[in-house]
Amino acid sequence: MLKVTSIIFLFLLMLLTACHKEQPAVTEIPEFIQTVRDTAANIDSPGLWNGSHGQHWIIATAKGTHELVVSDLKTGETLHRIGRAGNEEGQFDRPNGISIHDSLLFVVERDNHRVQILTIPGFRYLGSFGREHLIKPYGLYVQSVDDTLFQVYVTDNYETEGEEIPPDSELNRRIKKYKLVINRQRIIPTLMSEFGDTTVAGHLEIVESIFGDPHFNNLLIAEENTEHPAVKVYDFDGRFTGKSFGQNLFKGQVEGIALWATSDSSGYWIVTDQSHTANIFHLFDRRTFEWKSAFSGPNTTNTDGIWLDITPLEAFPEGVFLAVHDDGNVSVMDLALIRKTLRL
Repeated sequence: MLKVTSIIFLFLLMLLTACHKEQPAVTEIPEFIQTVRDTAANIDSPGLWNGSHGQHWIIATAKGTHELVVSDLKTGETLHRIGRAGNEEGQFDRPNGISIHDSLLFVVERDNHRVQILTIPGFRYLGSFGREHLIKPYGLYVQSVDDTLFQVYVTDNYETEGEEIPPDSELNRRIKKYKLVINRQRIIPTLMSEFGDTTVAGHLEIVESIFGDPHFNNLLIAEENTEHPAVKVYDFDGRFTGKSFGQNLFKGQVEGIALWATSDSSGYWIVTDQSHTANIFHLFDRRTFEWKSAFSGPNTTNTDGIWLDITPLEAFPEGVFLAVHDDGNVSVMDLALIRKTLRL
């Protein structure tokens, strides 16, 4: 009897240890600079535009003031504030997700139920789409097929009339896929499909961040429900691949996703584990999704959107990593320093 009791005790001890295993080590990496702080702006997502005349602008969506905040990459100084509240051309209603492709700026507006496209550097209105289909859009991923053709994936966090998560059977429209032709300064959008898996393994309960890897045909979507946070892997045609990762790692909301491509087929996924007290950026292998490392910024907390740009710049020879800091501004981190410090 004693022997049986001992075996049960050891089993319970092993189970308890597994449930309370130590989290992976997190390395602190200093920020290069932070942009001017404005908590009223309620900054959500940043992007970077590199102009042909030496401009390097951080463009961030401001949900609280319904505008875009443009800052200088090197100094953090505010250069422009673009737009105001409204639903007309060049106006915004709770802008959220952002994507920049050459001179094109894509902005998701949650409460205008659309994606608006502007041209940089003048922020001229080019067009918008999605109002007929989008209910509560948050994030987007833009795939450039050629100079005039784009595929745009938009997350749609629609709810029931009681503002609750819909049942699994109604989660099949979480992502909207558009074909977008830009021809002679005119946009021609076409809704190609709406998708979302309805099985427990693949369903998307709370969605915002999304990013793709055309080389491996992987479309990563963050499941933000803190009861079971994870990253779900779909393909570009909207099929759940059966793969998820980070289930036993994330402690807060799964937020921004960025691809750090170190070659055509290698690199890392950076995924945010959002927290006011333990804000962490996890690195996963680009192909296998195996956890590789983690870092944090000493002055960066509660991160929503992130952006990564590997363009070599004078102050950043391997590019930059941008992360929103607690709704008020954007942190700038040096990718070369991240790589060296984490020994990647």
